[in-house]
Amino acid sequence: MASGIRFLGSSGGREGRSGTTCVRVTPSVAIDAGNLLRGFKEEEPLLEKIFLTHAHLDHLVDIPFWLDYHYGKMKRPLCVYGSKETIKTLREKLFDGSLWPSFHEINLLGSSEKALCFEAISAGDRFLLEEGVSLEAIKGEHTEGSLGYIIQKENQAIYFTSDTYDSPLIWELIDHRPEIKQVVIDLSFPSRFAKLAKSSAHLTPKLLQEARAQLVRQEVLFHLFHLKPAYREEIIQEVGAIGLLRSREKILADGAFIPFDPAELFEGHREEPTKEEILGIIFECVGKIAQERSLERLLLLMAGMARQIVTADRCTIWMIDREKGELWTKIAHGIDAIKIPLGSGIAGYVAQKGETLVINDPYNDPRFNPEVDKKTGYLTRSIIALPIFNSEGEIIGAYQAINKMTLSQGFSQEDAKYLTLAATYTGSALESAMLYAEIEETQKEIIYTMAEIGESRSKETGFHVKRVAEYSKILALGMGLSELEAELVKVASPMHDIGKVAIPDAILKKPGKLTEEEFEVMKSHSRLGYETLKHSNRRILKAAAAIAHEHHEKWNGTGYPQGKKGEDIHLYGRIVALADVFDALGSDRCYKKAWELERIYALLEEEKGRHFDPRLIEVFFENLEEILKVREMYKEV
Repeated sequence: MASGIRFLGSSGGREGRSGTTCVRVTPSVAIDAGNLLRGFKEEEPLLEKIFLTHAHLDHLVDIPFWLDYHYGKMKRPLCVYGSKETIKTLREKLFDGSLWPSFHEINLLGSSEKALCFEAISAGDRFLLEEGVSLEAIKGEHTEGSLGYIIQKENQAIYFTSDTYDSPLIWELIDHRPEIKQVVIDLSFPSRFAKLAKSSAHLTPKLLQEARAQLVRQEVLFHLFHLKPAYREEIIQEVGAIGLLRSREKILADGAFIPFDPAELFEGHREEPTKEEILGIIFECVGKIAQERSLERLLLLMAGMARQIVTADRCTIWMIDREKGELWTKIAHGIDAIKIPLGSGIAGYVAQKGETLVINDPYNDPRFNPEVDKKTGYLTRSIIALPIFNSEGEIIGAYQAINKMTLSQGFSQEDAKYLTLAATYTGSALESAMLYAEIEETQKEIIYTMAEIGESRSKETGFHVKRVAEYSKILALGMGLSELEAELVKVASPMHDIGKVAIPDAILKKPGKLTEEEFEVMKSHSRLGYETLKHSNRRILKAAAAIAHEHHEKWNGTGYPQGKKGEDIHLYGRIVALADVFDALGSDRCYKKAWELERIYALLEEEKGRHFDPRLIEVFFENLEEILKVREMYKEV
């Protein structure tokens, strides 16, 4: 069931990968078409209805290209709804046969129905869509015939104004329609362009702030979209400086999801935990932290603990990379992994100076770096940051919590005290995890180095081990293994042929067919690799031992060295067997030329249930696009 709307495009213009206005309302219905092709995934249901707000190019640009791309798959017409003025523009200016083919005059394949149909609608018209969602057209305040839409499910509605200028009609509608819980509204220019905003019928931060103050229903949430790319950074800074956005409100980015129920948007105000609750949180988390060896999972645990202790919206653990002069983080509760120069921003300052900072007005603090806000649309209102020390008193990172979620909305020195206590408990665990991670990285380097030595002796292709490793991870994930276990298969797979280091060159590098005696020697590399690796208790080397031993076993029991059959063969061995054969067939070797892909595919299908696990063959073809990307990325030069 639909639980909200997704913005496939949210920008006020095209720049790089940013998409212009396009909102997915239900699986088959969109409002506007500024980013249809990049926004809709290939495997998703085809679009059937588009409701346009107006006829400006950035709101309809992808309709012609969508029709062109999907025409051969369409079973029913694409119906475009809009005001009579919008429909007139589409008919006479776009689908007129000169700028683009007249798809409304072209039949669908094998049908008498046309590929495209138009339907003029008016403000007040209401449409019942699938999944219990309804759409109501609302008079717009932008161009002649422009429309906004109220999107509703049950008693929860989102009012999408589209491009708009200040109008009493908007605020009266919000005040008199209690079902409207959220508003998505245009904010195209910074306030210094007030005249331009007025002449082009768009809003600025100050205009919106003044108009919003007139509302009776102050509880309604506002989300901002349509920022012009040239001024996006300036607008974000101004929005932060004047405090335009409130709790749970945001500047939308491409892919942003707005649930119908505002309570699901993200957590609102919360109660401050008591001292006893804070100590309970610390002791509960410390027990988990002490046993954790994965640096990434440890950072997640630490961030979660800190977020609870100081009642923050987000918490990030920044780590110092002194060689690169950077701070890096993979845990930022909803923000992708990022790196910043050491000394940059609040976290960088704390990591460099070793000071604790409590800042409740960050946009007016010269140490604050707004780059993350600019990239994500998130608005930082308050920050607390402090250094993390190792056992020798050296700074190894920094805690940074953002946006206090209590009614006060500001961090205190009491918060700093409790966060310091948490950092004291967790610093040694973090140091141990960093050491463990360094040991694992060293193991990985050794594995790849040894594998490449083995490959170079047999004159196999330079990127063979890298491709096999990447293919193996894709297949492992497709077989339902966790990300952690799939990564283990990837890291261990390069050692699959390590036993070849003991095979004589005369056999290993022989360009012709091996004799039976020579082949028996060659087959021994599986056993030799296993014998070399089996004594280690390290999880990577144990996995590598299983792979080396069983990657030449076959599903039907005719493989070697043990003649294992079916699921008796270790899954890691089955995975690497397929990855290895696919790559070997597609590569030049001393005894053969690379096969064409179609020939390889045919062989894999033929060997399904014989050489290879049948389910693995299915997974291979289900993930073929990703596999071919790896093949292209690591192709031989």
